[in-house]
Amino acid sequence: YESQREEYKNHNSYYVDVYHFFADANDKENSKKVLNDVVISNIDNYETLKGLAMKLQADKEYDLASSVYKRLLILRPRDAQSFLDLAQIYNEKGKTQRAFNLLKDLLELTKTASKINGVVKNEVNAMLQTTKNIDDSKLESHYKLNTTFDIRILASWNRENSNVNLQVIDPSLEVASKENPRTRLGGELVNVNDAFGPEEYTIINARNGDYYI
Repeated sequence: YESQREEYKNHNSYYVDVYHFFADANDKENSKKVLNDVVISNIDNYETLKGLAMKLQADKEYDLASSVYKRLLILRPRDAQSFLDLAQIYNEKGKTQRAFNLLKDLLELTKTASKINGVVKNEVNAMLQTTKNIDDSKLESHYKLNTTFDIRILASWNRENSNVNLQVIDPSLEVASKENPRTRLGGELVNVNDAFGPEEYTIINARNGDYYI
């Protein structure tokens, strides 16, 4: 790693791959060293940092992941996905009020963009319906929904030039897609058309059976 990093440091997936290698070997000392090198090197490549943050989140390294997501928000403060990522990691860390407040602010920032505003609204109401002791007194009443989804899928990614299109096949074998955003069974797919997502699939009353993502 020490002999390679200078040569490969500009490759988007390099630090993610090396971190993954050491983490899989349960080598915490070297996996933390890779993360430290990312911090002190002042890498500002959004794709590299988000790939690393997603890997840390999957490994339940929430403190480290939140540090990277904070940096991503600084790099792209106008992207709703940056706010969503940080709010979700706060929620997973148990900092539910901080996550809720961030999402509440995002609702106001996106109120003129209906698609992403709808996704954020669903995220806010998921928190209200599943988390106790959230202070929602400053949340505008029109943002509160009494809707619960049997299935909700939220997708984002870390490569700007990737053409990611979420599709869901329901038990009737109908495909929810960009071209067919509303299905006969009640599924709805939202494509925000941002560089890194999100895309969202929801269905209120899901028929029993298999759903293919």
